[in-house]
Amino acid sequence: MFPSQIAHIIGDLVSADQIAAQMTRATLYDHERLAVRGASFPAVMKSAAVYMWEPMTEVDGLLVFDLTDSQRKDLDDYEGGLYNLVPVLVFVELDDELDASDVVEAEVYVWAGSRDELVEVAERVWDVGEYLDRWP
Repeated sequence: MFPSQIAHIIGDLVSADQIAAQMTRATLYDHERLAVRGASFPAVMKSAAVYMWEPMTEVDGLLVFDLTDSQRKDLDDYEGGLYNLVPVLVFVELDDELDASDVVEAEVYVWAGSRDELVEVAERVWDVGEYLDRWP
C-alpha cells in the first residue's frame, strides 16, 4: 500500500507524509505479486515454485513501522476477507550502510482466495495510476 492509502484507511488525522516517515523498503522472498483477475489491485501469494532450480521469486515493497493497535485493526478490517495476515521474514534496507540489509520479522497480507483468481502480472499490466484513482 502507498502512504496516502494507509492514511486514508486509518484516519486518525495522520498524514501520508507521517506514514511515509514510518516506512522503509523491504523485500519478501519466496512470494510473488500477481494481478487479481478483473480487478485493479494486485495480490501477494507464496511462490508456486516446486523445484529448487526454479528461479527465486520476490516482492519488493514497503514495510510500515509503529502503527498503533487501532490503526492495525483499521487495516485488518479493510483487508479482511480477501487477504490473510501471515508472519514472514523480510529484508529491509538500512539507511546507515550502503548496500546493507537486515532481516526482520513482519506480517504481510497474502491472498486468501484461490490461485485461479489471479493472473501473472505480465498478463495484466498493473497500473498504479488506475489503482490510486480509487483514493481521494
